[in-house]
Order: sequence, then structure tokens, then C-alpha cells
Amino acid sequence: MSLFGSLITGVSALSAQAQSISMIANNIANVNTVGYKRREAAFQSLVTSESRNARYTPGSVLARAVQKIDSQGALQQTNSTTDVAISGNGFFVVQRSPEGLQEKLFTRAGSFSEDSNGYLRNTAGFYLMGWRIDENGNLPAGRDDISSLESVNVSLLGGLTKATSSAEFSLNLDASETPTAYPVASSTAPDFKRTLRVFDSLGEGQNLELQFTKHTSPTAYSVSSISGAGAERSDLLTSFAGVDAGESVNIAVGTANNTFTVTSTSTVQDLIDFVNNDPDLQLVASAELTTDGQIKINARNFEDTVAVTDVSTTGAAGTAATLGFSTMSAYNHSTLLGPLTNATTFASLGTITTGDDLTVAVGTDSYTFTVTGTNTIGDFITGLNAAIGTSARAQLTSSGEIQIQSLDSANAVTVTSGTGTAATQLGFTQVAETTPTQPDIFPAAGLANTPNAYGWWELSLVDLDTGTVLKQGSLNFNSDGTLNGAKDVNGLSEISLTDINWGNGSALQTISMDIGGLTQFSGEYNVTSATQNGAELGLRTGVEVDRDGIVTARFSNGQTSALFKLPLATFTAVNGLSEQSGNAFIQSAESGSYNLREAGNGGAGLVEGSAVETSNVDIADEFTKMIVTQRSYSAGTKVIQTADQMTEELLRLR
Repeated sequence: MSLFGSLITGVSALSAQAQSISMIANNIANVNTVGYKRREAAFQSLVTSESRNARYTPGSVLARAVQKIDSQGALQQTNSTTDVAISGNGFFVVQRSPEGLQEKLFTRAGSFSEDSNGYLRNTAGFYLMGWRIDENGNLPAGRDDISSLESVNVSLLGGLTKATSSAEFSLNLDASETPTAYPVASSTAPDFKRTLRVFDSLGEGQNLELQFTKHTSPTAYSVSSISGAGAERSDLLTSFAGVDAGESVNIAVGTANNTFTVTSTSTVQDLIDFVNNDPDLQLVASAELTTDGQIKINARNFEDTVAVTDVSTTGAAGTAATLGFSTMSAYNHSTLLGPLTNATTFASLGTITTGDDLTVAVGTDSYTFTVTGTNTIGDFITGLNAAIGTSARAQLTSSGEIQIQSLDSANAVTVTSGTGTAATQLGFTQVAETTPTQPDIFPAAGLANTPNAYGWWELSLVDLDTGTVLKQGSLNFNSDGTLNGAKDVNGLSEISLTDINWGNGSALQTISMDIGGLTQFSGEYNVTSATQNGAELGLRTGVEVDRDGIVTARFSNGQTSALFKLPLATFTAVNGLSEQSGNAFIQSAESGSYNLREAGNGGAGLVEGSAVETSNVDIADEFTKMIVTQRSYSAGTKVIQTADQMTEELLRLR
């Protein structure tokens, strides 16, 4: 048996080497096949067992094909943006037709191109699969399941428009511009304007004009009329809409408040100092006296409400709309504009009511002022100066006192009421609160930290085609020329335009405009930046794939849109995959089940665009193995030839 066994062993050697040369031939044939994975012959011996060790029975050899799928091929750059390669672990998921549930295959052959229907197919005709990205940039749920995939079709968007959602405008405003009185009249021409082209949801361009007008500081809160209710006045603030000397009023600004107690000697300046020096109130408000004789309480944050209420136990309760201040002394010897002789001492004036006349006489000149429910102290001073300005001069001091100076020291100044009674001090009670005039402060993300007088500008955002004012408000600047306003969490000073209706059937639009780059320096108006992120209609010009596997469409308007994300399928034992025609594989019991991964995660490699993976065949190595295989085959034939000769010698025995 051993002689014939040698023949059988030699034949098995020839068979094994024949398989080896077949694998070598297949490797060499596919040396230029994209994504091809070589096979190698692995030899193993087959032996027989014999009960007696003195006798030997020859065995044979078996050749097994071993796949080298886990061996990375070189990456080669191409000119096609739809070519993709994998650097690292993983496979592209493909299928034989674009629609329906069917067997999924796995390949490293990433030479894809767009077919007539917009699908990406490789040279073997397989359709590339991916996760669809929705309009909000989200991937589908259940991405671990292969049913979440669909065929990648890049013609889903033939064209693309992008509605403007954000814009940025940087400009230097001329600090030397003469301010307009606040509030700015609608007929006032802006000091500077510039048009920004934005785009709606239909891709149609719209003209958004930014108009800037410098104005005076806005009034936060003021009381503006003379009371006609009538009250006894012997000194300033001895009565306050029902509050007498010794009683109190509460001043509240936002959540801060404190109580001011009126005395028989209280002055307007005392109240102003109280607001400005109180530890709580001074953080949120400031008080001042206007040239009209109005006490103005300014809230530092324009969202805060200013409220003045009567908290006296005996006085009548009221609201800020009905309470008022007595705001002036009629005569003050220590603050006159010029020298006085023969100073006149006036007696008590008595009760002043609506309709009463106040007469000021200087020498032979006189002026009579009738108290109404709407006129102001400023009206009294203006009328007095106009009527007898050649004999006397009147003004309101910073502490709320009326100064009347005779221009001739020989002429005494007398003030009488309708009853003919003279007074040393004249108190006008101011009530009837006006509606607080406060601008819509920009930026909306954070109101001006502490409004100041360094510069105020009204900004109007106008639909230039219709003239509609979309948003209007005021900007405040700091002493260093920067915008006075808090920034949002992203560090931006933004204006938000919401629910814009362009009137052409496009969707309602919201635009966030960053104006943090605005400055105010003396010099020319200078626009340094004016950008927005919208775009008109653009046609698709190409497709590209990035390292994360995102399939992105490019458009002629410069916009891009992410369409799909390519998953990478990984396996526990990739060399156990079952090979299919078209350089593809299917899972098997040896490979284990697939795991869908995003590129760069979970052990998956990265996707390289405009590149393909070449075969992992080393031609020099294959030629070397071919020589060895050839010699091994020749040796096997020699074994058969020798065994045959020995058999022939055996047959010649007689």
C-alpha cells in the first residue's frame, strides 16, 4: 500500500499546487480591480493512523483558500467627487436594485457614479445605501437597523434656495452728527441709510434698508402738568396729592423701593438726592429736574416700571398716574441772578386752584399767568420772560426753585394770586403723569446696561419696496464708541426680526441680525461689513463626500445641502465573509452579524472622498509565490514519476 500511497500523495500535491496557482492567477488578474481583496493558499497535511508503528502509510496535502479581506489596500486619488474609499475598518452597504427590501451586500469598491435617475452606483452596478438627512440636519431613528437605510439619490434637490436667517452689519456712525429731538418724528430723514439684500423662502431677493438717525436722550419717566386740584402750599413739597408734611410716599423702580418722608422744609432737590443716593434705588434709577420743572425718574433698565405711591396712613392712596410733586419755590434770595436790594417778603399765598391767576409785577410792568390742568412751570417762566423780559428775568434752578431777578435794583418783585395775597414761596403741584416715553432698546438680547448720554441713535429696519417698518428702536453707545448693550450666550448683540411677511406668498421669515460691530466715532460713516446667509435659486452643480461620510450637493448659488450620511458596516471576523461576484460580500456564520457605524465611531474607519482603494495584491509577492508553486508542482510530478518507475520494476518480477 505504501507504494501506491506514494502515487496518491503525489497526486494530492499536484492538486494543492494547482489550487495555489489558481489563486495566484486570480490575484494577478485583479491587481487593478478597485477594492479587490486577495486570496492565499494555506496548506494542511492529511495523515492516516496505523496500529503498528513499524509500518508507515503516507497521507496527502489539502489546500484551503484564505481571504485577506482585513488587509488595507492603498488609497488612490481620483478626479471624481463621487468616488469614495475607506481608510480603516468597515464596508459600504449596497444592494442590487434601488427599491424594496432585499439582500444587502458589503463592499470596499467605492468607484461610484450618478446614473440617469440620480442614484449612486459602482462599476459592478450595485446601489449605494445611506441614511437620509432631513431638512433640520437630523438622521433617522433606529440607525442600528439596516431598514433605516435607503438608496442614495443625489437628484432629490435639483435646485436650492436659502431664506436668510441671520445677518451681520458693522458700521461706524458719525459721532459729530447733530441729534434730532426725541422721539424722532416719522417724517425725519435718516442721517444714514444702507440697503442689505436678503432672500425669502422662494429665493426672491428683498431689500432691507437700515436707517440711522441720531437723537437726544429719551425720557424714561416724567410728570408734566400743573395740578388744578388745589392744595395749601406754604413751602415746597409740604403737600403731595394728599400727602402733608410728616407723611410719606414710596418710590419703586422694578423690585427696588424706598420711602421718602415729606417735611415742612423739603425741597425738590431733597427728593432728587434721595433717589440718587439711596443704596437700593441708585442702582436701578436716577432722578433729575428738567428745564420745564418736571421731576424725571429714569429707570436704568427700560424694562423696569417706575411707580410712586402714597403710603401715608392718613393721606389718600393713589397711583402714579394721579400723584404729583410740588416742584418749585417762587422766590429765593440766595440764588438770584443779580444783586437785590429791598428784598420783598411775601405772605402766604393760600389755596391755588385751576383757574386762579398769578401776577408778577416788577416796577410798572406785570405779567398774569392763569393756572390750568395742563400748563407747566416751563410755560410760566417762558411767558414771564416774554412779557416783562426788559424789567426782570426768570429761570428754574437745579433745585426746583424759580428765580425772578429785577434788572433794576430799585424795582421790587411782587407775586400775587387771584385773591391779592402775596407769598414768599409759591408751590405748583404737578400731577397727571405722562405715558413714559422709552424706546425699543436694541439689542433685544440685552437692554442697554446703563443708558448714558454719550450717543443715542434710532435704528429703523424697513422693507424698502413697501416702506413697511419691520423693527424700530434706539441704540446707545459708550464713551469709547462701542455699543452699550449686553451680549447673548453666543457673544452676539442681535436684533430679531420675526414673522416678516414680504407679501409675495413666501413663508413668514425670521432674521437675526448681529449689530455688535456698530461703533460711534467722529468721522465719516463707514460700512465695514454687511453680510447675510441667504441665497437665490441655484442649480445643482456637483456632489461630494467628506470624511464623516456626508454626501453633500453643491449648487450654483454657492450653497450646499447635506443629503445622506454613509454608514460603515463592521464585522467581528471580516475574513469569514462570503465572497460574491462584483467584488462584494455577504455575511456568513463565520463572519458574524453586521454592525452599522458612523464613520470614525465604534471602530469604523474614515471615508475619503475623491479616492478609491486599490487592490491589496502585491504583484512581486505573487510572482515569488508563483515560482515556488511551479517548483512544488514539478517536484510532485517527479514523485509520481518515481513511484511509477518503481511500480513498473515490480511488475517485471517473474
